[in-house]
Amino acid sequence: LKELDWQSRSKIIRCRHEFDRVEKSFFEKLRVEISKVERFYVHMEHELERITRELSKDSVRVLAPPSKSDRADVSHQEELVLLRRALRKRYVEHYLELVELQNFAELNNTAVEKILKKHDKNTGKVTRQEFLNAPEYRNLEFPRASKLRALRTEAESDF
Repeated sequence: LKELDWQSRSKIIRCRHEFDRVEKSFFEKLRVEISKVERFYVHMEHELERITRELSKDSVRVLAPPSKSDRADVSHQEELVLLRRALRKRYVEHYLELVELQNFAELNNTAVEKILKKHDKNTGKVTRQEFLNAPEYRNLEFPRASKLRALRTEAESDF
């Protein structure tokens, strides 16, 4: 910068300020979009957790051994068969919802990584690892999806 005249230095400084402003805006927008993904993910995770608990309770009730009087009642036996089929269908649908949410989480985590990789490539900066390792990102639920994996395991063992 010492060899440049005052006007050239001034232009460079303005360009740096503009670049910093644009980069700050980029990261603000990225955080907003990540926040939207996180809110949706957490909402769906809670809903799927609630459904998992309901299915668990229903399976205990439907799969409990029938009493002597219920075993003799043919209509009760037919009702139990229908309830078990319905329960099995609900488990399959629920499991697919769990898989879909896990795919959503993985897809969005990959998208964030690729966006940051492209940013680094285009700017010549190295921000990807710093951003991904920051507590702000590491503490989000969707990149980890640990509760969701536990729900899947629980649904698999119950089914």
